[in-house]
Amino acid sequence: MRWQVADAAPGFVTWLERAEAADGPWARVVSERANDGDVTVEYDRTPAPARSYWYRLVATDRGLTRVLGEPIRVETPPPTRFALLGTGPNPSPGAVEATFQLAHAAEITLELFDAQGRRVATLASGSWPAGIHRANWAGARPASGIYVVRYRHPGGEDLRRLAIVR
Repeated sequence: MRWQVADAAPGFVTWLERAEAADGPWARVVSERANDGDVTVEYDRTPAPARSYWYRLVATDRGLTRVLGEPIRVETPPPTRFALLGTGPNPSPGAVEATFQLAHAAEITLELFDAQGRRVATLASGSWPAGIHRANWAGARPASGIYVVRYRHPGGEDLRRLAIVR
């Protein structure tokens, strides 16, 4: 988001808000702010891929808070690749969460294996839509040791080691 305000008075404060619909509900964005000459640039690094968001600029000037201009709709691009983004916590006391992304809707499997190669759990399987997803393992707690999380997707697989410590 880029904007420019002419002749701002002392105490003039602006911030960016985001919503998933044009009529809200609105929430303040934790963003990175920079200046490009007289133009303020604000970067929101938190949106999920393949989603639509609405943004608006809000200002407080001399005790009066108001929205500046109309909300702007922004489409975030979809993920461009399949990937296992993270597993954790690592080391873990037993709870396992994996974050993975799909470039497009596809059949996937996400499994947990012990050091001997035995499947301990299936975290996710079947057809999933494009985007970023989280899978939690809610089964019996595995024994302490080293485990492997395997994410199979069209075109390949990703592996991550995970330590379970009791």
